[in-house]
Amino acid sequence: MAEIIVTMGVSRASYYFSSIGWLFREQIQHDWGIDAQIEIKNEDYATGKLIASQIKSGISYFTEENDDYYILRFVEKHIEYWLNHSLPVFL
Repeated sequence: MAEIIVTMGVSRASYYFSSIGWLFREQIQHDWGIDAQIEIKNEDYATGKLIASQIKSGISYFTEENDDYYILRFVEKHIEYWLNHSLPVFL
């Protein structure tokens, strides 16, 4: 079941970014915290501007919330990895 939820989360992200005209590239190799790279397009042209994406799906990641947002908790080593990544990381 977990594999299905992961696949659905990545598919949903792919659908969203594709629907706004950006290029979504799933990382198919095992990674340590980046699930996709997204290239921003300006009208019909790729800009070369990339963002990395860590995609979390499934109810287990969204157990804490308040009126305005969900609270995601991560291990410190993952946060350091994202903060030191060469690309901005979108969670």
